[in-house]
Amino acid sequence: MSQRNHPPTVKLPNSHWQCVVIGGGITGSGIVNELALRGISSALFEKNDFASGTSSKTGKLVHGGLRYLKHFHFKTVYESCRERFNLCQIIAPEIVKPVRFILPFYKNSKTPQWLAAIGLFIYFIISLSKSIGNFGRTNKEDLANLGPFFKKINFKGALSYYDCSCMDYRLVVTVLKSAFQLGATVVNYMEVYEVEKINNNKWKLSIKDRLTKEEFFVTADNVIYACGAWSEKVLAKTALKNEVKLKETMGVHILVPKDKLQLTHTIAIEHPEDYRPIYMVPWDKVILVGTTDHFCDQDLDHLKVTPIQLNYLLKAINHYFDGLSLGLEDIVSAYIGVRPLMGSDQGIKEEKISRDYKIVSTEDGLYAIIGGKLTTYRLMSESLVERVFADRYPKLQFVHGKSLKPLSRQAIVSEESFEAIIKNEWVEKLEDLIFRRTNLYLENGNNVINMLPDLIKIWGSTLGKNEIELARELKETKEKVIEEGQGFGTF
Repeated sequence: MSQRNHPPTVKLPNSHWQCVVIGGGITGSGIVNELALRGISSALFEKNDFASGTSSKTGKLVHGGLRYLKHFHFKTVYESCRERFNLCQIIAPEIVKPVRFILPFYKNSKTPQWLAAIGLFIYFIISLSKSIGNFGRTNKEDLANLGPFFKKINFKGALSYYDCSCMDYRLVVTVLKSAFQLGATVVNYMEVYEVEKINNNKWKLSIKDRLTKEEFFVTADNVIYACGAWSEKVLAKTALKNEVKLKETMGVHILVPKDKLQLTHTIAIEHPEDYRPIYMVPWDKVILVGTTDHFCDQDLDHLKVTPIQLNYLLKAINHYFDGLSLGLEDIVSAYIGVRPLMGSDQGIKEEKISRDYKIVSTEDGLYAIIGGKLTTYRLMSESLVERVFADRYPKLQFVHGKSLKPLSRQAIVSEESFEAIIKNEWVEKLEDLIFRRTNLYLENGNNVINMLPDLIKIWGSTLGKNEIELARELKETKEKVIEEGQGFGTF
């Protein structure tokens, strides 16, 4: 049995809140922050670590959804462009930063350059005053800077446009810290395993602390489910079970050594097999490449990257970089996430399913939000809380835009030490630090194992751990890294 490194600041058993949020991804984090901003007493419980689901396995982009235009999802693009601007310019400019994308075109490209230019023009017009950069033709100097190996045979020209990059898990933690500073209770590794109505005004939530094994209950006037891809499974035992239909799709990303591609600009290309958009984003030491898009046929709690998915992305790299033949052994790290898309029609292609969201509720204070995307988390959160106010607090005035302001400066972390992150960001396990507070695993992959002796010392000294606890944590973390790195890279 483990003890908590970061015990809740309030005594949880028998506690009561106006709203309890279940789910500690970006949507749940946004909701509890919106509630806290409006003075509603609230708590958030996550059964694993914060952002341990889809919210740490996105494409690391905050974008308007350029590719959604060809499927006529104009509402999603409109909302996404505005929220992209809000995040980049107002809410979290330290985390969400503009990135210039270059789109090269070749003789055999499925999408001709003129048609892409029209699409970019529409993209720009939809964003109106919320644009974060112009689009246009790319000059020869920019193309030369794409690197010595970038394919130039049958090259026809290139366009460029702007979207944003974002380290997804950092955004989640920052929003949670903002909510916490406003008085919300947020706790990871707390599983809500039963929710039942105990009278006309209260819900009883039975909870198990997955670290201490303690079990207890709390009460709430309203319960809000923000469980992402797990929504259908979690809501199966509630009155909302017939309201939620999801079609989950899997997306795999890989990170490869930057020195092998020598790519200096972000590019968006067509995959040579199915012409699906693939992007490559240079980081400090690696290049992020993604993504795949297939209906999920795996257990959501035990997702595994497959050689077929990895080779699909490697094929795109090798096709566009002359003389390269990267293999599985060249992959530094990889990850797989699940998109919680609305709908159950098996006949529709993955990429055509809308990224819109839906809010469902009962008359007695049970709410759930499904669908959506990282970029629109604030809009989704505000919409749900507005519904709660209309249903449950009609005498309170709901004011739009309360979260359209910079996140607390104290919540932003850019270059803090490992010790500060461990102390201030609910790091209960060493793997939390490696996978969901920093880029340690993403940029080093299996080589993180060589760093564990130093990391465990920092973790132990910061939290005052004894030798038995250190040995157990080291063993469990090593096993986790090995599990994540199966099928690619080298030890």
